[in-house]
Amino acid sequence: MNIRNLLASVAAALTLAVAPTVSANSNTIRIGTFNPATGPAATIGDPELKAVRLWVKLLNQKGGIDGRKIELVEYDDQSKSAMAVSYMKRMIENDKVDIVVGGGVSGHALAAAPIAEAAGVPFVAMGTTSRLTEPVRPWVFKVAAGEALTVRKTLIHMKNRGVTKVGLLSSTSAFGVSGQQAVRELVPAMGMTLVADEQYADNDKDLSPQLNTIRGKGPDAVFVFGLGAGAALAAKNFHQLQIGKPFYVATGNATERFIELAGPGAEGVLMSTVAMPIVDQLADSDPRKKIIQTLKHEYEKEYKIEVSAFAATGYDGLMIAVDAIRRAGGAHDKKKVREALESTKGLVMINGTYTYTPKDHAGLDIDSVYTMRVKGKGFALEKDAP
Repeated sequence: MNIRNLLASVAAALTLAVAPTVSANSNTIRIGTFNPATGPAATIGDPELKAVRLWVKLLNQKGGIDGRKIELVEYDDQSKSAMAVSYMKRMIENDKVDIVVGGGVSGHALAAAPIAEAAGVPFVAMGTTSRLTEPVRPWVFKVAAGEALTVRKTLIHMKNRGVTKVGLLSSTSAFGVSGQQAVRELVPAMGMTLVADEQYADNDKDLSPQLNTIRGKGPDAVFVFGLGAGAALAAKNFHQLQIGKPFYVATGNATERFIELAGPGAEGVLMSTVAMPIVDQLADSDPRKKIIQTLKHEYEKEYKIEVSAFAATGYDGLMIAVDAIRRAGGAHDKKKVREALESTKGLVMINGTYTYTPKDHAGLDIDSVYTMRVKGKGFALEKDAP
């Protein structure tokens, strides 16, 4: 190769290196998603995936995004972090997706996020952990309310009812560890004392030993930071032990499944989470009410099952991405889509009103979170102050 051809080759390579990442087909917008549709975390991932799949279908029936049809590339990570990582790589390297919306389990989203970050592909993550966006990752944006918001809301409810001593039982999962850290930081900051700090594994069959240890420390209230079967088991054992103190669980447990698994122990359990479970108790003037009612109607018509609160996170994640793609003028330039996400302001969705900035990729504030109590087979809205 002569020197002229060599220089031309180098120049071409440099041009490719600095050019924006471009979609393979500018007439189609390719959105990737991975969620635990099966396995232990399916109660989270399956409704999230169903909501994404349904709204892609509905959007395409109306012409897609500004005339471009959406192609959904979906994977079931089977509740396994390693598969989440594998599918993130596949979507970026093989499927050539324009944006990824998914990762409903915090640990899976955390494991996959660096891949999207390194590749320069926007990732709208559904996991709750604040570690997804603290510190800010330029290409990662979060949908679900993080621990700092939900824990603070829970502690406000406790403090306004005279609680000064808190007993904590948290899962050893990534979700539980993030919640544990938030509780450890916020309890003293709000003038209360953490008198017990116990943990459990998600496959534990009896949490009575940990709960008895917590009872021995004399808390005014007990806070369980975990999801699904583990949190339900804690509520069940707490009821069986007749501890007789206010009992709180983490966000994400406002589901029929939690009530079913906890049995009589579910009654009266408190939690701080998003508006979906108490939609009928929202004021008619609340702009989220109509969005939730639309999701509920379309979801239940499509799948013939009751909508889950987790479907809201799937819906919000997809529609946040759609809004950014529209404002970016398409999905072909990933840098413009990322910039559009970061300039999202006052976007009303189900989980709240999203505003992202260069310093905040979490998007929500504490007004997006509600405290509620299990009442019968549903949930009753609580006031912050009695």
